[in-house]
Amino acid sequence: MTGYADTSFLVSLYVADANSAVAQTTALKSGVVLPFTSLHALETRNAIELGVFRNHITRMQATRAWGSVLTDVRAGKLVRTPIDWTMMLRRARMEAGSRTFSIGTRSLDIVHVVCAQAIGAQEFFHFTSGNDSLRPLFV
Repeated sequence: MTGYADTSFLVSLYVADANSAVAQTTALKSGVVLPFTSLHALETRNAIELGVFRNHITRMQATRAWGSVLTDVRAGKLVRTPIDWTMMLRRARMEAGSRTFSIGTRSLDIVHVVCAQAIGAQEFFHFTSGNDSLRPLFV
């Protein structure tokens, strides 16, 4: 089965936070393959560095966290997944025009959802902003 994790879920796998235990348990139990796009790489790296800026983690913790991400990519736990960004952004723009007014979603959340749909993910894992609950969604 293929799953898709947005960056909130991925970061909780690699940086200790309030959601880490749930993320790790869910990742182990689900047995899904997690794609790793260039958007994941950018957002995950930025979130780790933002943790240093905000004094939530140390430079050494950030270095270890990013190293663990790269190790998991090399080991195939995270699978590099190419995305046609022109097509994805076009689809995301269409979704924004038809859904955001009624559900109030952020643009990057829409991009993650259309990427999950494009790769045929059966499950979508993310944490809602300001809420420590995992929301596995089917796309």
